[in-house]
Order: sequence, then structure tokens, then C-alpha cells
Amino acid sequence: MFFGSEPHRLEAHAAAFRIPAMRSFLAAAASLAVASEPVVIDWAKCCDCELPADMDAAGLLVSVPAAAVVKVPGEACRVTVPKGGAIRFLFEGAQWQHNLVAVASEESCEATETVVGGVGGPSMDETVEFPAAGVFHYACTHMCTDETALGGTANDAYCHCTAFSHKLVVTVDELEAGDSGSGSGTSGAFSLAVLAISAALL
Repeated sequence: MFFGSEPHRLEAHAAAFRIPAMRSFLAAAASLAVASEPVVIDWAKCCDCELPADMDAAGLLVSVPAAAVVKVPGEACRVTVPKGGAIRFLFEGAQWQHNLVAVASEESCEATETVVGGVGGPSMDETVEFPAAGVFHYACTHMCTDETALGGTANDAYCHCTAFSHKLVVTVDELEAGDSGSGSGTSGAFSLAVLAISAALL
């Protein structure tokens, strides 16, 4: 049986125990949110062949967070991610088939590494991680070689890499995923919310 203010005293002790634990949890959650959420790119929409015919020169948002990648006709898609971050190449029900290869430069269409080879397909769900800083290049080579062409014969007029600028330039910053300031879009907003809650608990 409690008398006087004893219940309030116990509640205060319980709150004093919970607050540091909550701060630790929120800090860990903020770090994980930034580190674990890849930028999701609709890789098909980085191809001019998939863009609306009446699209204006401002381009099309093709990623989540939405501000990360904008596709402009005739140009490669571009994105910046932190070291240790990742990109998820995701699309389904595309009008055309697409593959995904690493290339040596923005101008190159010769694969140095294959993520999704052959003619590709109308859907894709592949995640590529970036453990080191630098600039990395990707392309779709559908129809560019006999191996990647429907029917087995390359056709330069339909080569996605050259004719439709189906390319991606990835800049990987030195700032690692999970470091302060590395969040953007959805994960960044989550981190800011966590920090706000943490500050309120101080």
C-alpha cells in the first residue's frame, strides 16, 4: 500500500531509467535507418525508350528518395550515395527488356561486370552495394551485342546504351552510411525526427 507521494516518486524513478534507454534506442535506430535503406531506382525509366513522348526537358523523377535521381532525355541518370550505401535497381512491367552491367566510363558500353546479363527482362530487383568511395558507371546493353539482342543480332539503332542513353553515373561519397549528415530523403527525414525526439528527452 502506498501513502502520500510514494507512487509519484516511483514513477519518477521509472522515467529516469527509461529515458537513457530510449535515447540509446533512438540513436541506434537513426543510424540503422540511414545505413540500411538503399536508394531505389526505377532502372527502366533511366532509358529514353521508356519515357513519355510528351515529357518536358525538366526530366522525370525515377527514384526513392524522389530527389535523388532525375532522368533527362539524352543524358545518363546520376545519383550520389554514401560509402557503404546501396542502390536497388527495381522495376516491373516495363515496355521493353533491360539488362544491367558495369562499364568503365560514361561513354563506354562495354561490360566490365554483369549484374543482369543477356537480353535482360521486363522486370528487375537487384541491389548493388558500394563499399568504397569513387565514381561508378552502369549501362543497359540490350540490343547492343548479339548476346544481348532479341533474335541474336545486334542493332545499333536500338542499342539502349547508345541510342537511348540508358546509363547511370554513381558518385560514392567518402562520408559513410550511418555517419551524421549522410541521410537523405526518407531516411534523412527519419533521422531528423529521431534527433528531434532525442532532444526533447534531454
